Amino acid sequence: MPAKKKAEKAVATTNSELEYRYKGSDAMYKALETRCEADKYEALANLTTYFSNSAGVGEHPEIVEVMTGQLHKVSVAEQKLAALRKWFGDREPLS
Repeated sequence: MPAKKKAEKAVATTNSELEYRYKGSDAMYKALETRCEADKYEALANLTTYFSNSAGVGEHPEIVEVMTGQLHKVSVAEQKLAALRKWFGDREPLS
């Protein structure tokens, strides 16, 4: 095989490998983003239940402490999302 053909093949292989790695990293980014969002919405759902369901509150004498924990989970998830988007948010959406 001539040297030019070998070089073209090597470049094509490298490009497809890079594209595969980039798409793989996009999938990891999306998985991490989705996990943070799920954590946030799970805690918000719990807080909404505590605020709207007074019957359940009576069963938990330390309800404020429990709710503070849920609020902390919301805050942490939002901080993680902000950091993720700040440092790695320049990705193209998966197709």
